[in-house]
Amino acid sequence: MDQEKTSHSLTLKGKITLEMTLQALYTLAKAYHDHQQYKRDHQVFEGETRFNDFMATSSQKDMEQLLSSEVHLEKLKHYLEEVKVGFTYHQKGETTYLFFESKNRLLAEKAIQKMLSDMTKSPEKLQHFSKKVLKKPHEMTPEEKIAYYKTHDVYQGLRPTVTKTFGKEKER
Repeated sequence: MDQEKTSHSLTLKGKITLEMTLQALYTLAKAYHDHQQYKRDHQVFEGETRFNDFMATSSQKDMEQLLSSEVHLEKLKHYLEEVKVGFTYHQKGETTYLFFESKNRLLAEKAIQKMLSDMTKSPEKLQHFSKKVLKKPHEMTPEEKIAYYKTHDVYQGLRPTVTKTFGKEKER
């Protein structure tokens, strides 16, 4: 009888210890999960980020619709990264949507205004800026390249001409 009572006591103590250990592990795991979820929801972005990561946060977001033109989006990204604004963009058909957090609206407007003021300071700066901002053929997608080369003359270099006396000669 004494052995039975001792084994029952040890079993009961082992069961209570196991339950307490599991409760402590559950509490730690839940706290860690909540902390990670909070960090994910309140993540602060600087510069360009992936669309899905940016939209998964719980902060308020603003959207600006950009006009479809030949202006290179990389230059706008540079100005936004300069003021450390977290942003992303999404292209749907011919339009491009720029997303940024509502709390950074003033900074984003400041970056856009700086870009516009750089363009309109003087005619020389406007010409210099337009050369920097327009997409170059090596930066375009294949469809954009085809459309570009159909509408623009392309320098093809000096073409050789054939003369009767000298053979092939470069055109001058």
